[in-house]
Amino acid sequence: DCGAATGAPPLRLVYPRLSERPTQAYGYRLLQLALEHCGQPYELEVSRDPVSAQRALAMLEDGHCDVLDGGASPETVRAFLTVPFPLDFGLSGIRLCLIHRNARSRMDAIDSLASLRRLRLGQGPRWIDVDILRAAGLRVDEAQFESLFPMLERQRFDALPLGLEEAHDHLRRFQRLAPSVEVYEHLAIRYRFARVF
Repeated sequence: DCGAATGAPPLRLVYPRLSERPTQAYGYRLLQLALEHCGQPYELEVSRDPVSAQRALAMLEDGHCDVLDGGASPETVRAFLTVPFPLDFGLSGIRLCLIHRNARSRMDAIDSLASLRRLRLGQGPRWIDVDILRAAGLRVDEAQFESLFPMLERQRFDALPLGLEEAHDHLRRFQRLAPSVEVYEHLAIRYRFARVF
């Protein structure tokens, strides 16, 4: 509850411009909805320049942005005020893989965590998923978000796990960088994951 603030100046919030968190995506729209119902005028802006997830966390720490949605790691929970509510009820913890179409038969052979460990996965730098996947014994390569798509096109790694709710949208947005990449629908990687503000 933001509280009713008669005559108060608008609450001004800056959200970072991230490729993996566009303004048409769930997190930003949920933030807009919450602000519309908080009983106080608000101004929600998006930062001018695109930034990486690492830079967005630094902006949050330095006060150059005010709110961000992402995975709750012990590190981020210690460093930032976190709303302790999973925004998508854990749906982001169900990951579909983007793969190069030449990797279909290799993916079809995955039937256990042990066989999944033979793959090399791509993820963004400082994503909480990197630690989760590595803790499960999986091999993970990190790169800036938009770089992951041409890297997958060139088969520099085998699969790019993305949230069930975002995999298709991200592929549509970046298909031009990865024309041979598709969403592999026959396997999901699942782990506990809380996406929070």
